[in-house]
Amino acid sequence: VCDDGVAPYTDLQTAVDDAESGARIRVCAGTWGAVYVDRAAVSIVGAGPGLTVLDGRSGAAVVIDGQTVTLEGLTLTGDATSEQVAALDVRDADVALTDVRIADIDVTGNPVYVVRVDGGTLTVDGLHVTGGVTNGTLVSVSGADLQVRHATFEQSEAGAFLVTRDTNAEIS
Repeated sequence: VCDDGVAPYTDLQTAVDDAESGARIRVCAGTWGAVYVDRAAVSIVGAGPGLTVLDGRSGAAVVIDGQTVTLEGLTLTGDATSEQVAALDVRDADVALTDVRIADIDVTGNPVYVVRVDGGTLTVDGLHVTGGVTNGTLVSVSGADLQVRHATFEQSEAGAFLVTRDTNAEIS
């Protein structure tokens, strides 16, 4: 996905909607809109954190509903008000994050989540959450399996960093 005139897609959501299960969608550097994944198991691979930005603007940058998805080399950003998710919303899905940054989140109201996982699995190997979170919860996991390696949280005044309910968690 790129707007260079060569890539087969210039819109990330269209690429995701057209993808077959198992597809690896490469996204070039730049800022892209939010994406909703509910049709196929895919990998979304950016040029690197800080280079490829998925911006949710007024909601989650990425919503994954019932699929197996890998996010790699991306920055997720967005904003949210009460009862919303600002960066990543996982709904009964299996998600792997590798080398992902969550930054410049603007939240107001309570409760607000930066990452919410409701069912499924979240596997993290390289997550950096920084700045902008002054209220709410950074990561909320309910009824899911959670495995976290190499995660950092900084420059945040969130009410809670990690909240789990009915969760199997392994954090190292």
